[in-house]
Amino acid sequence: MTVTIEVTPAPGTIAYALEDSIPAGWMLDGISDAGVLDGINSMFKWGPFFGNQNRVLTYQVIPPIGDSAPRTFSGTISSDGFDSLIAGSNAIVQLGDANSDGRVDLLDFAVFQVCFGSAGEQVESGCELCDFDGDTDVDLVDFMMFQQTAMAGSR
Repeated sequence: MTVTIEVTPAPGTIAYALEDSIPAGWMLDGISDAGVLDGINSMFKWGPFFGNQNRVLTYQVIPPIGDSAPRTFSGTISSDGFDSLIAGSNAIVQLGDANSDGRVDLLDFAVFQVCFGSAGEQVESGCELCDFDGDTDVDLVDFMMFQQTAMAGSR
């Protein structure tokens, strides 16, 4: 999955820096804008950036194989020495929950059907939550895992 953070500093900002943490056990990859990985604390860090230029920062994460439980991301921005949570931070991400309603159900299956493709093809943008096994495609293995997750949530 690609995580995107859109930064719009307040007018007059002199400098800012960000950090975003990820769930334990997830693999980290592909950080943008000269960000660095703090592997000890499982977080990405960017900055300091000087001035109030808008930025779009991204990184990729890969959940452990078979992990479909909801997970929390959280981040902080420090702007001119004042810390605050990144808006939209603490988002809960659950594999299979394509419409972000907190359940894996028939509405999500409609999205899964659109994302379903033949093995070996690259997963399309927007279909990351349907790739349960993290192998960059949405195939029968993902369908079985989707079904198990949906059934577990209906009990």
